[in-house]
Amino acid sequence: MASSRDPRSALLERIREGIRTAETQSAGLKKKNSRYSTTGIVASALSTVIAATVASIGPIIGQGAPAWKLTCGFIALCTGVATVTTGLQKQFSVTERYAKAVACAGKLRSLEFALTVTNRETGEVAKEYESAIASYSDVLL
Repeated sequence: MASSRDPRSALLERIREGIRTAETQSAGLKKKNSRYSTTGIVASALSTVIAATVASIGPIIGQGAPAWKLTCGFIALCTGVATVTTGLQKQFSVTERYAKAVACAGKLRSLEFALTVTNRETGEVAKEYESAIASYSDVLL
């Protein structure tokens, strides 16, 4: 029951819950950002290596027109995967959302520090907490 505790403890509990939320979201976004980046880089590098190899020795699989079509199709597929993953990463604002979640966790950690170590006024920290909720509502709510 929040009403039976003192306001300082209740605020500290809400801040710590916010930290857990922000850190969970930040960890998920970091993984997603890493997957998008890695997939894009690998697909792009693979298409470059295949294109360079084909340019120097000819089609990798088979002979004649069908081999060229297959090789060029595979290069196009790799290039397409690189383009789509980069586009999705931008479209979903993964990098920006990750940065915002990290900033939110940092802000909440500073409020936790203010309450537990520096013993700042509870009302003052509560106002900053409300401001953080407003600034980082997409992370915390």
